[in-house]
Amino acid sequence: MESGSAPYDHSVVRFSSVPLPESLASCKNRNRCLLQNLSKCAEAGCDTCRLRHIDILRTYGRENAPITEIYPQGPVLNIVEYWPRNGRIDGTAHVHLYTRTGQAKTLWPIVGVGREVDDRRRGYASVVAEWLRTCREDHPACSSNMNVPLPTRLLDVGPLESDSIRLIVTTGQKGSYIALSHCWGGGIEMRTTRDSIEARKRQILYSELPRTFQDAVTVTRDVSLRYLWIDALCIVQDDSEDWEKESGNMAAIYHNAYTVLGADKSSDSHSGFLDASPGGYHGDGELIAAVDSENSMIYARLTFFHNNPCPIFKNGLPEPLARRAWTMQEQMLASRMIHFAQKDMIWECNSALLCECMELDAQYSGSLAQNDKPTLMASPWSSSSFKTWYKIVTEVTSRDITKPQDILPCLSGLARRFQDCGAGTYLAGLWLDDLLLGLLWTGSDRCSRVTPYRAPSWSWASVCIESKIANPLYNTGGFLDENTKLNKTFARILEAKCTAKGKDPLGAVSDGYIKIAAPLLEMAHSKYRGHTNTCDLTPLGLETGSRKLTASFDSQFIPNPDENLFCLFVGELSCGAESRPFRGLVLLKRCDISGITFERIGSFNLARGEEQHFIQGVEHSVVVII
Repeated sequence: MESGSAPYDHSVVRFSSVPLPESLASCKNRNRCLLQNLSKCAEAGCDTCRLRHIDILRTYGRENAPITEIYPQGPVLNIVEYWPRNGRIDGTAHVHLYTRTGQAKTLWPIVGVGREVDDRRRGYASVVAEWLRTCREDHPACSSNMNVPLPTRLLDVGPLESDSIRLIVTTGQKGSYIALSHCWGGGIEMRTTRDSIEARKRQILYSELPRTFQDAVTVTRDVSLRYLWIDALCIVQDDSEDWEKESGNMAAIYHNAYTVLGADKSSDSHSGFLDASPGGYHGDGELIAAVDSENSMIYARLTFFHNNPCPIFKNGLPEPLARRAWTMQEQMLASRMIHFAQKDMIWECNSALLCECMELDAQYSGSLAQNDKPTLMASPWSSSSFKTWYKIVTEVTSRDITKPQDILPCLSGLARRFQDCGAGTYLAGLWLDDLLLGLLWTGSDRCSRVTPYRAPSWSWASVCIESKIANPLYNTGGFLDENTKLNKTFARILEAKCTAKGKDPLGAVSDGYIKIAAPLLEMAHSKYRGHTNTCDLTPLGLETGSRKLTASFDSQFIPNPDENLFCLFVGELSCGAESRPFRGLVLLKRCDISGITFERIGSFNLARGEEQHFIQGVEHSVVVII
């Protein structure tokens, strides 16, 4: 029952106790109601309707709308206003009832738990400490990472308030450390080189670090850890051998970190990530009620539903960090990660996805807790697991990378994890055990061949996508669906090999080839269409147009009128854009090497069964594609 002050002024309304569960079950307004009915029920003595009515009036403040319908959903009231004559929606809003985390909770089922988003620099430490404690104590699926092999070099950040930091060499030690994931935003003056490494070992002044690095040091100290890994300072940047060795260790560095700090809001090393305005997505709530028997305080605020602003796979305008190719594997490999986004802090681990205002806490639970973070340790490994890889490729190639030659190195850590899980032999961005399917990527006129050499022509890594808006690689006809497979196969891989460019066997490559047996037809080309980067192909010896297919080139390419092209028929997918599921490759003969050596220049698709018009009676040829 309620006692105390007038219900609709800005004083706190007091309830002596929480209503009995049966009173909520018998309330006619528990699923849907009009605002005036909510008011009448409140006046008739229903405490639940009274609290919800106060909630709406305090936060939304519009009682005289044309018609206002209320749709309760747990602690959230969804409000819809519309005009009765034409049904036009005039407005929608969501208001949230909650107790603040850290304060007395209530047993009232219509009240949730929330947190105010404070000034970040002043309030982040307590939130981070709570997340770390919860993960450490309540998440058995999350590794502690408290006594792990340390990276080759680390920053010893020293005690709180110290201006002195130094670079140390770990020589096989074990311990715990934090890693930073950040945007370089161009060059960074404060980095380790062959000339500066000895000076870095003696001393690095906190005051001389760029703001993002300073903030990372501050967080490391505030969580009572001593060691911090930052790529710009822990890798010798002008030593190609050291850079290659350490980039090959990224899987272990980010996976073993006690936590990874994501400077998501910062586009460069100078912006920092601890300076963010209070309020977040919602602003502060207002204290509207108290329950005396529980000593609980109930707050209300307008709620603006937000998705995870830091997803692995983009779902809208991303934070700056998610636009960078290197950070894809940094996030996926992290055992736990704290994202410092523009409006909110986000916690991500193997057991939970949380946010500072606590809205995501309720949205994600159980299998959704990973928020699409792939289960890399899937057992047993299956062909559908490769779809995760193609999804990763599509995502990472739509991000920015300063040096295009780094596209394979920036995936080597993930490739190593996939290999550990059973993916098999890795070939310049593709996998031998799923190679026929992996070959069926598509390019477009938005792509160009990468120079200098980056990958064999049969690998997606051989092209650079110039427009990040529409990535064509694997975004065709349901290709990424988990159950997509080759229903019919006409090609067979005989050999496949790539040569590592350096010491990282999963990084950059210097060459590679596949030997494949499949139906192969020499084709005359005609009607090149530059605006679509396509042309018509007709089997040699037939009249133009009697049997033709359309070639789509992987990059901007104009066929030489003196050279014929070749079509290699691969197989039929279980999916297909516009019911054209049959796929094959368009090849160009390399007469400068040998008679059976080709390079890939494009692809084609056909309607189901149409391939028989071309290859019936055609014997398999053995070709090498480089």
